[in-house]
Amino acid sequence: MLQTSFADDAPAAREAGDGLRRTVGRYVAGDREVATLQINQMLDKTRQLFAGLLSAIGPTGETYARNHLETFAPEKIQATIETGGLLTNMEQKCWRRYVALASELNRPVIEKQIIDSIVNYAEEILSGRRRGGELTSPARPAI
Repeated sequence: MLQTSFADDAPAAREAGDGLRRTVGRYVAGDREVATLQINQMLDKTRQLFAGLLSAIGPTGETYARNHLETFAPEKIQATIETGGLLTNMEQKCWRRYVALASELNRPVIEKQIIDSIVNYAEEILSGRRRGGELTSPARPAI
């Protein structure tokens, strides 16, 4: 489970961590109410979570780059600028828009975007919506 405030809110992270230590502890202590099958199921879910997180690391850079360029690409900025007005030219308006966007970008924002990308990708894999890096329909669960 990721040890960040962002990932702790993720359903997959909560589900994988919920009670695992307590249940395994009870099993090791000899509690007969805890079945081996139950432990195996919990460990399997944990393995799936790790697999999802590990597979999310690779495409995270591409996802971040795509999102960044959707915001900061010159043509994207230019498309958001109104062309009317006599007091300023288009270049000045674009530069002001870029400066405004850049002022909202800082280390915590970038870190949150990257972590969100990893968590979302991992959850898509765990839910079966993504198989081998490709999105699948919800009716086709990942194996």
